[in-house]
Amino acid sequence: MKSKVKELTFLNFPDKFDIPSVVFFSKDGCHYCHKLKPIYDRISLSEKYNNTFCFFIVDSDKEEILYNKFEPDGVPTIYVIYEEDCVEIPYPDKPKDSGYGEEDITNFLNELME
Repeated sequence: MKSKVKELTFLNFPDKFDIPSVVFFSKDGCHYCHKLKPIYDRISLSEKYNNTFCFFIVDSDKEEILYNKFEPDGVPTIYVIYEEDCVEIPYPDKPKDSGYGEEDITNFLNELME
């Protein structure tokens, strides 16, 4: 099945997110980001989440303006944005080989859905 993750750029970045959106900041040379992409894709395809959230990825190398706007501590970094509110999914204290583990992301999304 084709990924539901859409590329987010400075040009298509909305002023306001009308649907809760999960935004993954990534870089091509990042080992953690490379390992996280299939996990993120899998979450985006889950009916539980794709009926509630939109999923985006930002190439931080190409989108320096967006990267600087959010000022993440590094990559990977994942935010959930809704309307004008933005919250970072906490980076795990003991990261997996993908940085965030699938359960780190899904547990956070589950809390938001309650």
